Amino acid sequence: HRPAWGTMNASSIENVPEHQKPELETSMALMKLSEGHRMHNAAVEHCFAECIKTFRSKKLDEHEASCISSCASKYIKLTKRAGFRYAEYNFQPSAGK
Repeated sequence: HRPAWGTMNASSIENVPEHQKPELETSMALMKLSEGHRMHNAAVEHCFAECIKTFRSKKLDEHEASCISSCASKYIKLTKRAGFRYAEYNFQPSAGK
């Protein structure tokens, strides 16, 4: 029987038996990597759709390059902020639980 690791918070991770911690760490690392790939792909797709309107050249023109840079920067800031908020929410001390 496997624990529902996707629903764990900071206090429940401490309660994982020692013999299951390596498997948990590996699983969490793979989930983090997968989420990183998903976020990267979403950013690429979004910024490409927003910034690239024609295929006149193999190279980005000045407007496209500026748009991509701005879009990627905003996307990174947004995902970092959302990640911090998510972590704050999910890893609050479990008072009263």
